[in-house]
Amino acid sequence: MDHKNLLADLYSALEDEREAIAFYSRLAEMAPNNDARRVILGIRRDEQSHAIRLSSLIMRLSNQPPMVATSMLPSIKTFQEGVEDAIKDEEKAYQHYGMIMQKAPWPDVFYIIADIQKDEMYHRELLKTLLDKEKHKKNH
Repeated sequence: MDHKNLLADLYSALEDEREAIAFYSRLAEMAPNNDARRVILGIRRDEQSHAIRLSSLIMRLSNQPPMVATSMLPSIKTFQEGVEDAIKDEEKAYQHYGMIMQKAPWPDVFYIIADIQKDEMYHRELLKTLLDKEKHKKNH
């Protein structure tokens, strides 16, 4: 079986995860309070785990360590805008992992990707809740 398309998708996902790590690091610095910071840092920790798991899959399928460029620090205007962007990115990631799952050659690869996909949807819901709380605080 030709794994080139799957590998390309895994590399793309790995790059996205690394960008997410940088993004959430920056967003955590902007958090208005410790509760928000804890949520963001928890999501970043999950994204780091995803990057490790994707790197392992790439190594397994290609027999070589993945080479991905280092991410630049993202530009985020406000914490709220950052959270809004993160919600959209988590939705895109969820969709991307769904597409990758369809190409998974073995059940264990499928389940790893499915587990990562589940995290992305959970992150989206955490971020929506966080955004709602921040908007509520601003209105009161």
